[in-house]
Amino acid sequence: MGDRRPSQLLRDIRSVLDGIADAALKKFWLQKLLPTILAIISGLDGSLESLAERADRVANASAGRDIDVVSTSRDNDRCRSMETTISELTTQIAALIASQVSQNRSSRGQNRSRSQSRSRSQPRTRNDAWCYQC
Repeated sequence: MGDRRPSQLLRDIRSVLDGIADAALKKFWLQKLLPTILAIISGLDGSLESLAERADRVANASAGRDIDVVSTSRDNDRCRSMETTISELTTQIAALIASQVSQNRSSRGQNRSRSQSRSRSQPRTRNDAWCYQC
């Protein structure tokens, strides 16, 4: 509906859907109304123009009274608590990753020293000597 009044919306729809039957136009128009207006208008009878005028009156009466979001201190506390929890979890994950990286580095170092000691204890073959001379 945007910022248009219900009667203006009806005129706009009628101009776009020129030649549509009133019953189909009414059904389509009612689907486009705000729920608060629709709840009152849907039970009324009359021509589309009279319904549009009534819908305008309902829109005027309810204008500015719709509240989209209400924030309470409980919501704010819940958000802060959630932010704190997320921050703590992020810190714990970072510590676990750092610990895992540290363990991987130390285990790689142990594997290298073992493999180096094995290669030193094994006698050199002629191919090894030839490779070192190149």
